Amino acid sequence: MQIRCKLYSKLKKGKPLEPYDLELISQIAKRELRFLVKSGIPLTPQNYERWFKVFCYIIEKNQEYSRDEILKLYEVINKSDESLQDKEKEHIIQNILESLKEEAEILVENIRNYDHNLIEKENKIVEKSQDINQEPVKDLLNQIVHELKDIRKQNETFREKIEVQIRKINQLEDELERVKAEAKQDSLTKLLNKKSFEKILQEYINIYKKYKKIFSLILLDLDNFKQINDTYGHVIGDEVLKHVANVLKQYLRDKDIIARVGGEEFAILLPDVDITIAFKIADRLRNILENRIIVIDRKPIKITASFGIIEINEKINSYKDILQLVDIALYKAKKSGKNRVIIYQD
Repeated sequence: MQIRCKLYSKLKKGKPLEPYDLELISQIAKRELRFLVKSGIPLTPQNYERWFKVFCYIIEKNQEYSRDEILKLYEVINKSDESLQDKEKEHIIQNILESLKEEAEILVENIRNYDHNLIEKENKIVEKSQDINQEPVKDLLNQIVHELKDIRKQNETFREKIEVQIRKINQLEDELERVKAEAKQDSLTKLLNKKSFEKILQEYINIYKKYKKIFSLILLDLDNFKQINDTYGHVIGDEVLKHVANVLKQYLRDKDIIARVGGEEFAILLPDVDITIAFKIADRLRNILENRIIVIDRKPIKITASFGIIEINEKINSYKDILQLVDIALYKAKKSGKNRVIIYQD
């Protein structure tokens, strides 16, 4: 038996959602949340996604299932479709979390309103019972009041459980954002990683193609870095890389985009900067690094770096193109003596 859900497939492929789809997500989230809370199932991103598919299938089929049948459906789903990419899962989980939280908040508000109505009815019954002398009737009214209080107590317990789940959903959303941010970072230097930088670089190329907004690219590589690792060890080598990253962040503009794109290689995207200014910026950074003494564990370490630079032009169509060209300039800087800046010449 293979479970298929059209809405889930649409979410998986990142297709735009229609108003009907949003209403369907709301219905699914409502049923799913109640089932998870009632069954005591942990609210984890994986559970949200897997149970969402179950209730998506149930609601699209417009059929009623017993709890045992729902559990069997879940087992079938777990045995199928384990090939989702992380990015697809992240997108789907985010949509489900948002829908669940919205439905949970609506549910809490409905419980509060319901309790308010119960209190009003309870007060009216108490008020009327004071004017009644017949004991059987009075006893009956007191019993009704007692039952109303029990219902309110049960509602209060359920509402507290839902509010706990809302807090957990908020925590999961925060965790998801943190994981997404970390996925874009180089873990050592906290700069952008190569993959994220390439994506941004392509966006800037596309903007240039459409609006002619110029930018320049700097590619720098630390000279003789292998000797630092061999002499002082990789731990100190890592500290040197972090120091260089901090220098770049300190002396560049907030809007400049910095990334670690290789072992000891860094890239800098300079928006709205032509090649003349880019050369001055690169040479200033080169001079700062050359004249800086890095002291780590009382060991003074001197470093230099070689720079290749390029300005965007009409011949460049992709991030691969511009990185390949600027790498040629960097290679020339290395071959011509290191510790220098070379502009790419067509």
